Amino acid sequence: MSKKITVSLEVFQEVPKYAEPKPTTVTVQINPLEAWPNCLRVALLHLAEENAMFGDYTTFEEFKRQMETLRPFEQMASDWPDQLDKHGDPWKIVAYCTAGPKAVVDEPPYSSCPRCGTFLWGKPSGLNKPLLLDQYNHDPTPVFCMKCGQRFKYDGPELAYAAVANSKKWSERIKRELGATQPKLATVD
Repeated sequence: MSKKITVSLEVFQEVPKYAEPKPTTVTVQINPLEAWPNCLRVALLHLAEENAMFGDYTTFEEFKRQMETLRPFEQMASDWPDQLDKHGDPWKIVAYCTAGPKAVVDEPPYSSCPRCGTFLWGKPSGLNKPLLLDQYNHDPTPVFCMKCGQRFKYDGPELAYAAVANSKKWSERIKRELGATQPKLATVD
């Protein structure tokens, strides 16, 4: 089963001469598994979601058509630099899309993307470890982030991860694992 990536972009509709323009949110949907390399298409869509503002619906329709017909990402970067980068630099777009693989943050199933922070198998909260483990067992080897297109590094057959080193993250993890809170100094006899 393939996952579709959906993003929302703002498009300014044509309005009467003295009316104030208001953007309309329009969605674009792609299937990242239809084209190789698929992580590049997801990265382009993520950049569009972060930066794009279309002046009219016709321009948006052309952008959408090119995204959905899987135009090469280098051409998208050179043809749409202002929609994909706040400075309009095609080289930054290409560098973002082709960034090297990185280790995920925290060990599975609590891992998140190192670029955008999206949790790979669901947000760890409360006592939902069985659900996270089920999602992890269903897809234990993600190749890239389905939100930003960041590719993941592997150490042999295992997903590489960077340990969480700050005390707040460890405190949250202990709470998740044990389902308990730390005692306060005032309550200890």
